[in-house]
Amino acid sequence: MSIDLLDNPPPDEMESILVKMGGAFDLAYKRFEDLKKSEEQLRESKVDLALERVRSQAMAMQKSSDLLDIVVTMRNEFTRLGHEAHYFWHMMWLPEKYEKAMTSGDGTKIGFVMELPRHIHGDIPLLDRWEKSEEPTAVYAMNVEEALDYVHKMVSLGDFKNIDPQAPSNDDIRHIGGLTFIMARTTHGEIGFSLPGVVENPPKEDIDILIRFAGAFDIAHRRFLDLQKSEAQARGVEIELALEKVRSRSMGMQKSEELKEVIQVVYDEFVKLNINVEHTGFIIDYKTNDDMHIWLADRHKVPAEISIPYFDLSFEEKNKFYTDLFELIPGLPEEIKEYYLGCEALAISTVLIDNVGLYIENFTGTVYTDEENKILMRFGKVFQQTYTRFLDLQKAEASTREAKIEAALEKVRSRSLAMHNADELGEVITVVFEKLNELDFTVKDGVALITFTEGSKDLIEWMTNPGFDAAMNIHLPYFDHPILSNLWKAKDEGKEFFVKRYDADENKSFLNHIFEYTEFHHTPQDIKDFCLAADSYATSIAFQKNTAIFINDYSGLSLSGKEITILNRFAKVFEQTYIRFLDLQKAEAQAREAKIEMALEKVRASAMAMHHSHELDELLTVLFDQFDVLGIQPITTHMTLIDMENNTFTFRETGKGGRRSFGEQRVAIDSMDIWTDAANKWRNSEPLAINSLHFPPESLPMLWQIFHESFAAMPEDAKITPEDYPNGIYHTAGKLPFGYIGMNQVRKPTQEEEQIVVRFASEFGRAYTRFLDLQKQKHRQDSECY
Repeated sequence: MSIDLLDNPPPDEMESILVKMGGAFDLAYKRFEDLKKSEEQLRESKVDLALERVRSQAMAMQKSSDLLDIVVTMRNEFTRLGHEAHYFWHMMWLPEKYEKAMTSGDGTKIGFVMELPRHIHGDIPLLDRWEKSEEPTAVYAMNVEEALDYVHKMVSLGDFKNIDPQAPSNDDIRHIGGLTFIMARTTHGEIGFSLPGVVENPPKEDIDILIRFAGAFDIAHRRFLDLQKSEAQARGVEIELALEKVRSRSMGMQKSEELKEVIQVVYDEFVKLNINVEHTGFIIDYKTNDDMHIWLADRHKVPAEISIPYFDLSFEEKNKFYTDLFELIPGLPEEIKEYYLGCEALAISTVLIDNVGLYIENFTGTVYTDEENKILMRFGKVFQQTYTRFLDLQKAEASTREAKIEAALEKVRSRSLAMHNADELGEVITVVFEKLNELDFTVKDGVALITFTEGSKDLIEWMTNPGFDAAMNIHLPYFDHPILSNLWKAKDEGKEFFVKRYDADENKSFLNHIFEYTEFHHTPQDIKDFCLAADSYATSIAFQKNTAIFINDYSGLSLSGKEITILNRFAKVFEQTYIRFLDLQKAEAQAREAKIEMALEKVRASAMAMHHSHELDELLTVLFDQFDVLGIQPITTHMTLIDMENNTFTFRETGKGGRRSFGEQRVAIDSMDIWTDAANKWRNSEPLAINSLHFPPESLPMLWQIFHESFAAMPEDAKITPEDYPNGIYHTAGKLPFGYIGMNQVRKPTQEEEQIVVRFASEFGRAYTRFLDLQKQKHRQDSECY
């Protein structure tokens, strides 16, 4: 409505009305202005409150990852004020990269801060120019192709898909027709938000509010960076102190074994630096050795030094790795195994320097940050600097250790070279046991020397054990069992060293057999019980051609690589000396054989020279002398001529010291049951049979009564009494076609002595048969003369 007041002046009444209307409108407009001002003040209050919430949250920042929560807050406050925003972010402009903390497209928090290379914006002229300018804001509107290219770079260079599973797909971008970024500068970078589509001119109010958000955030963020710088300086001092403790302890090493104390200091200092470390270790000489030689520390006090032979496993499954690993760590308690296997995950960081590696682990699966990995690197470098001292110590200790090993080997060598018979192997294994103990070997479960016999799988073991009074010589016949079959398989394959662990069932089945059916049944009961109760059993065997050194293990303590090398050296030394022993034994056997042949020849000559039966007494004296020359040391020698038809035998025996007897005595075979058995055995046995009898002390009075006639005929100084046989008579005789010839001893004869008696009996039998033939011929000739 309009009124022409110039050409048509209003009547007085109208003028009055207009004045009133003007006054009314003025009042209404003033109210409108007041309302508008009030709304602006209310909005400003809302903006201020929003800014304050952003500012206070930024002021409370403790770490960079808190930006992930702040950008969520900024987006919520921004949209609550009525502005549209999809993604919202803060991006730090660093010299080499961008660090972008952003929300998801729906405003929710995402996983972690994204790192992007500088060229992602440097390759975009608009953004490159803006970052170099002082303009407070920039709008980057991207069409579909530009948007697809930018998002692809975020995915490929910044791991966008993993950081935000809801990241837009190519179809999403095509559907919205592109992307627009609206950004406002901060002191150290930018904050910004995205809109769908191409928005060349976003609302000015949106940009103005974004600038104010940038200002509010920037003040608090600058303070955070200043605090962060101060904390970094304090953290640097803290790290330097920790490094100095490691450096100082490393330089203070006097023995290489003190490396366990150094790694403990490293572990303690990592913990003090609030790094999530549950386990740490040095890896020594990783470049020259496929096996892992580790010095380690953790809160469970596991063994400080372990050697893990190389193995190839997938690390996808933590428990698969640790189950196999536990087999290689000696003495690890079950509760510690259960702890590790019960942990939810495993995260490891390792730094590899010139000669050593240093690693840290946690069992929550939390990946170590860049800062923590840098600290790890610094610790590694500090130790690398002092590692030279460790190597010098190790070299000196190795020289001392080598001298000690050589001295131990020389003891074994010299004792082995001094052997004259196989029985002395017991003394050799005792020396081996003592020297391995001196070298700190784990041999508390026993050590054995094994000698192999060509053509047989039976084992001859000389074994020593803390539970035995002396070394034991045990013959172990082969039987079908994994412990023995695996041993022979390894030997037949030419392995120098073989180690194998068996479970409790395999251990018990083996022990039950040898304790029942072999000479191991003499094992003391407490040792049997200990072995049978073991959870497992392992053999560590150093093979040579003729011998082996064998270490038992019922305690789960495997030999280290160094110990295996030393054991192989012991095995080689013993093999060399054992071969020499076999040569000596062969030479001695030949000399012994020559001595036996000479003795046989003297008995043969004496027998061949006989002309009368009474000369048999002289022959028995010759036999006694030859037995004595051969070291058999009989008390007497004797001859028995059996007359089965008349159930009698004729007995001749030398006196004490082989003195000649002066007669013979005919005795009824059934005078003693033992003679009846002997006569039956003579009649039924093969030629060259041996007859071994034992007359216990209580039977000797009866024996002396039966042979009273013979013993009475002996000179007083040649008479034999029961007191000459305190343990009874051990009677050994070799079969003749017409009886027995042999000897009496105070001890059980050896197997060799029995064979010698058989040979003498054989020679005498032939000569005596010739003597009888000559006597018959002479008797015929005499008869023909008459």
